[in-house]
Amino acid sequence: MGAIIKGPAFNVPAPWATVSFRKALVGTVHRQVYMTDWLTQIDTGRGLLSDFSSRPLTQFRDYVGGLADSPTRFELDSSLHTGLGINGLLGADALSSSAVLDDPDLEIEVADRVEDLLTPQQAGRLGALEDLRKVLERVDPKVVEMLEGGWANVQAAPPAAAEIVANCVVEAMDRALRAGAPDNDVEQWLPTSGRPAKESHSPTGRLTRAARIRYIMRGHKDEAKMACTMADGLVSLQKLTSERAQAIKHASAGDVARARSLLIAAEHILTMLFVIESN
Repeated sequence: MGAIIKGPAFNVPAPWATVSFRKALVGTVHRQVYMTDWLTQIDTGRGLLSDFSSRPLTQFRDYVGGLADSPTRFELDSSLHTGLGINGLLGADALSSSAVLDDPDLEIEVADRVEDLLTPQQAGRLGALEDLRKVLERVDPKVVEMLEGGWANVQAAPPAAAEIVANCVVEAMDRALRAGAPDNDVEQWLPTSGRPAKESHSPTGRLTRAARIRYIMRGHKDEAKMACTMADGLVSLQKLTSERAQAIKHASAGDVARARSLLIAAEHILTMLFVIESN
């Protein structure tokens, strides 16, 4: 990744590949590499990272490495927001490991590392979130309320904060997807999409998240693939969090860090879906 971000795709004098953008992407990748290297070193077979984060991470690195010499603004923005969202998934994934949840000392250590991973992202978060809020107010104002409620729970740190926030972010994402990709519009698009039927509908006949995401991001195959994989990871982590919730009697450092990680991941997935293409 170090070679990629120093390569021709990020050295062209494009008006939107600014110094601040390059710095943000390089910082995102460096923190990501540092975190994954550290987790690999202490893993020793405990499964601190699963497919929930490693699959989108692999797709992200392939995507960035495959950019041409003159990437579009959409491609660059997709690179940044995918990287930022994956950092959230990395944190939530590591903190959801049974090895971490069963070892209070390890949980504190991983939570500290996750804070180091995510804190630098907060500097530019408010501006990006304001853009997301403006768009989502038009898509479904309830989504904004859910995200803000999630952050309020991170601040208050109630018992099972991660479960509360996890349920919040998945419901927020699903509401946004339903509003941004209405059933009738998606059903009319599907016959011309080239996507397999098994991907488009659940066994009960309902449209899948993947179908809605690909409809919203139609024309952007690789970016849609990353968004689908990230959304799958987020939903899987939400389910895992809910399963563990009954054993949580108080909000530990890991619980709060996991809640924050899930929110960050959700915000950047939604930014990919609803904001960057319109810039």
